[in-house]
Amino acid sequence: MSKFTIFEARNGQYYWRLKASNGETLCHSEGYTAKQSAQRGIESCKLNALTGKYTVFQGNDSQFYWNLKAANGETLCHSEGYTTKQSAEYGVDACKRNAPIARIVDETLTDA
Repeated sequence: MSKFTIFEARNGQYYWRLKASNGETLCHSEGYTAKQSAQRGIESCKLNALTGKYTVFQGNDSQFYWNLKAANGETLCHSEGYTTKQSAEYGVDACKRNAPIARIVDETLTDA
């Protein structure tokens, strides 16, 4: 099953990733200073996955990427790199299918 994972990076910021059921990362967020903000970002991604605006583009490294933007123009997530535009478009389709139903896993929680 697909999942969002929330984690804290070495820089102290919180990020999330959307992973497909095969474990491949579909997209990731920008950094947030608070975990609650990262959680709100996930909820926004879930809500906007079907109706938001996706942009597929080629980066300076010749790989293809996509971004998801909400109706207000805010970028919600960035994809991993793909070798072809068609593969990036498949990634967009995978995000549309997976994000609305993905469970959330908080990797910042540890057993004390």
